[in-house]
Amino acid sequence: MRYTPAQALEITKISRETLRYWRNVLPPLQGKKGKSARYSAGDLLALLIINEIVSVFEMNIAVIASVAQQIFTTCQGVRWHQISDKQLVIDIKGANVSIVPPTDSPYSSNGMLIIINIDFWQQKLRDLLVTDEAIQFTLPFNPLLVKNKIKAAS
Repeated sequence: MRYTPAQALEITKISRETLRYWRNVLPPLQGKKGKSARYSAGDLLALLIINEIVSVFEMNIAVIASVAQQIFTTCQGVRWHQISDKQLVIDIKGANVSIVPPTDSPYSSNGMLIIINIDFWQQKLRDLLVTDEAIQFTLPFNPLLVKNKIKAAS
């Protein structure tokens, strides 16, 4: 399923101005301009994670740019049922992103590592995508059975 820019903003709670700026800074978003742009669930997961990193660590988005493509590729390529209890490990200086079980430690890096519980964010996104509005509503009229006779070709 693909989401419009307006839906992406609503789901991720990122402001229009922020997304506009990020499109100029983050390589995976540079082609997603205009009303025809579409976002996958993986894109939304990456946006949620990047927004959290930027907010919590008060980090400039330009610092994330070096690993943004890997974050998006990892989030797009992951099968959601396979990331239960997994961590997203982002090595900014080493420009490396990986998904690992929490038992795969210690981590080695020459710089800063950001370790994120990807299962938490995947579940949060799932909850945001599956709201009461997404449930099929009752039709305002009763369905009517229509019988058609199929004529044989002569």
